[in-house]
Amino acid sequence: EQLAYIQYTSGSTASPKGVPVTHGNIVTAVHALASASGSTGDDTWGLWVPLFHDMGIFCLLTALGTGCDAVLWRPRGGVKRPLDWLRRFAAEGCTHTAAPNFFVDALVSAVRAEEPQPEPADLSAWRVWCNGAEQVNARSIEEFQKTFGSWGFRPQTMCPVYGMAEATLTVTFSSAELEPRLRWVDREALADGRFALSTEGAPNARALVSVGTPVPDIAVRVCADGAPVPEGHPGEIEISGPSVMSGYYRRPAGDERSPDGWHRTGDMGVIADGELYIFGRRKDMIIVRGVNYYAEDAEAVVRDLPGVARKACAAIAAEDHMALVVETALTGEDERAALIAACHRQLRARMGLSAVTVHLAPTRFLPQTSSGKVQRGKLRSLLDELGDGRGATDPAGAA
Repeated sequence: EQLAYIQYTSGSTASPKGVPVTHGNIVTAVHALASASGSTGDDTWGLWVPLFHDMGIFCLLTALGTGCDAVLWRPRGGVKRPLDWLRRFAAEGCTHTAAPNFFVDALVSAVRAEEPQPEPADLSAWRVWCNGAEQVNARSIEEFQKTFGSWGFRPQTMCPVYGMAEATLTVTFSSAELEPRLRWVDREALADGRFALSTEGAPNARALVSVGTPVPDIAVRVCADGAPVPEGHPGEIEISGPSVMSGYYRRPAGDERSPDGWHRTGDMGVIADGELYIFGRRKDMIIVRGVNYYAEDAEAVVRDLPGVARKACAAIAAEDHMALVVETALTGEDERAALIAACHRQLRARMGLSAVTVHLAPTRFLPQTSSGKVQRGKLRSLLDELGDGRGATDPAGAA
């Protein structure tokens, strides 16, 4: 029960909080990750994720705890030169890694930017990629497999996961023997607190990626209106187990615990066929003219538009409308106007949302945590920097 160290939360929705991590938490969490990832002494973990991040340190501890080799890169090298990292990763015979979803996009973009197309590396030894720490995107996974399948990357290697500092990292893990699972759901129903299946291409359809099942010693439930709900009903995710913290460091108890002692994560999800699907955060809900919208929804429908740099965009509440900040390298007035118009078209067509102001920002503008999550609270204070006519409201939303 002795304190080992203090792990700070990412600070994506509020100021970072200290999570007291005990030796017992560590032992339980390492066992859970080793078991879920199938790590053995014959494996090699290759990591660039910073070791001050819970994903980085626990993957390293798992390697050490199971007798694996571990190859470490400076984080800046992995992010700035992703394709060089991938070649070295393959050359070192690495079998496991962990990295957020933005790195999936970075690798795909790096290959597509090279002319002529690069010679493939052999990725056939790669068994597990723990894709977590931010929202897992179905399109990203699909594009990665199209790009690197010919290099020997197997679809079941991509393992969407869910974790947090408050759980000493891992909560759920996808099976390394199955391809990523996704479900198409109706986004309007989700915003209204209902889980309704849809089909690809249907109006208001959204793809949710499974982040797997609970790891050993962790229990997961979904609650709505203060009570657990059965499978197939959306709500807030709550967790319990020996690796879950007892409280934040030097902070009085708040509403992070349910009356029966479960930790409230603030993440919204649904359990279907025993697997967890996450669709947003409670604090990121944006109410526009009485209608609920999740920030992740708006971001998902514009991130792949031509002209969006690094697929980087973020939605936040702004008085009676939504503000959407989109990074771009476009400089011409006509090109920038066309991108703003395309964002509005997508939001109207896919979400029926017109009360939106689109702000174009330079690349690397969005404030991010160490795992690539947007710091929405900080972004609100930066909106004034994007004034002077660079924000544009959808004319259809002016009525």
